[in-house]
Amino acid sequence: MSVTRIPYADLDEKLKNQLQKSSLFASESFCNLFKTAGGNPVCFLLSNENHPTVALVGVEFGLSIFKRFQSMPDGCYSSLISLDGNDPINSRDALNILDAVKNCGYTKSFIFDYHSHFPKVTNYTVSICTTQIASISPEWQPPDKKLLSEIRKAEKEGVEIIPYDKEKYADQFYSLVESTAHRHGKKAWYCLEFYDSLADLACTDKRIDWTIVTHDSKLAASHINFRINDTLINWQVHFDKKYSFLKPNQYLLYRAAIKAAQAGAKFLNLGATPSDAESLEAYKRKWGGQEYRYNCIEMKSLLGKLF
Repeated sequence: MSVTRIPYADLDEKLKNQLQKSSLFASESFCNLFKTAGGNPVCFLLSNENHPTVALVGVEFGLSIFKRFQSMPDGCYSSLISLDGNDPINSRDALNILDAVKNCGYTKSFIFDYHSHFPKVTNYTVSICTTQIASISPEWQPPDKKLLSEIRKAEKEGVEIIPYDKEKYADQFYSLVESTAHRHGKKAWYCLEFYDSLADLACTDKRIDWTIVTHDSKLAASHINFRINDTLINWQVHFDKKYSFLKPNQYLLYRAAIKAAQAGAKFLNLGATPSDAESLEAYKRKWGGQEYRYNCIEMKSLLGKLF
C-alpha cells in the first residue's frame, strides 16, 4: 500500500473521469480554476498493489519551501473519494493519506473535512469550523415570516432571475466583487479571469448554478451556488445595496433552493459565518439554518508556524 502525490494533469483519463463524476470539487475543470490564483491542482492517490483505491484532490499554492496545500480552497470542501466502490473508506487509508500530505513538506496544509471522512487524529491540529444547514424540499419555504414577505415583494416587483452572461455583465459583476469585498474591509480574492473561467464551466457543468438579477440593465445581485451530492452550497453572493428594495438576494437564494430541491437536493448550505458576524448568523437562521460543525485538519512545518 502506498500514497503518491500526482499533478492532476498527469492522471490517466479514466481516473479523471471517475473524479469528475464523484464531485464537482474533485473535477479537473473545477480544480483548474485555481490556476488563475497561482494554484497547482494535485491528487494524493492511495494504491494497493498498483491499483488506485482512494483519492484526495487539492490545490497547492506558493513556491519552493513556502508551498501550501488546501483541500479545498475557500469554502470548497475536501472529500476522500473511493475508487474501488468500498464505502465507507477505512480509517487506516485515511490516515495514510494524511501522513502523505504531511510528508510532502508543505509549509501549511489545510483539509476541510466536511464529510467526516477522517478519523479523530491526535498528531495534527484540529480546529472546528461551522456552517448553517437548512433542510429543503420542492414545497419548502423559509420559516421566517418577514423573509417570506420579502420574497413575495420581489415577486410583486417583477424581479426576474436570469443566468449570468459574462459577455454582457463581466465588468459590472467584477465591480460588485470589489465593492462587496470593500464593505467587508478586504480585497477581492479572485481575479476576473477566475470568474470568466467559472462562467464558462457553468455552461457545461450543471452542478454550478450562477444566476443574477438586473434592474434597468444594471446588475443588482449575483449568486454562485454549487451542487455537491444532496446539498446546494450558497458559495458567493455579490450585490449592489442601492437595489436592496428589490429584495434580490432573498429571491435568488429561495429560487435556487427550490430548483435544487426539485432536482433532488435535500439540504441548503448557507456557508460559513465569521465569528464576529452575529447579524449574518441571525439572517441565516431565518432560512431555517442549523449549525453544522466539521473539522479542519491543519499541518504546519516549523517554517509554517513562523509565518
